[in-house]
Amino acid sequence: MDDVGGEAPDASKSGVSLSPAALAFFKGETRRSSRAVDDRNAEPVIEVLECNWIAVQVYRACQWTIHVGMTTRPYFQGISCAEIMAGMQSECVPRRQWSDTRRRVRIMANAASQVLNKS
Repeated sequence: MDDVGGEAPDASKSGVSLSPAALAFFKGETRRSSRAVDDRNAEPVIEVLECNWIAVQVYRACQWTIHVGMTTRPYFQGISCAEIMAGMQSECVPRRQWSDTRRRVRIMANAASQVLNKS
């Protein structure tokens, strides 16, 4: 959602918890900036190199392939090529940058899956 405010998720449902910044967003108390409302509860700022900016935007637009089985934890497989292509198209990545962007998104997804799948 690009606009401030809106309908907050139902917190009475199990498994739903909102950060202070998210609660402020749904109450309409945030500005359009990357700074959190309360610096004490702020999420860490991640610096992105300019050469990775497009890949980060595509990565954020993609959905993970997640397997849920007999274990209590889901298994994060990664991001499919089709999902990366859809992300690049939705972010209007020029065709000449597709190969490099796909490679960068794959690197991010592989690194993230190792962290997400740790026991």
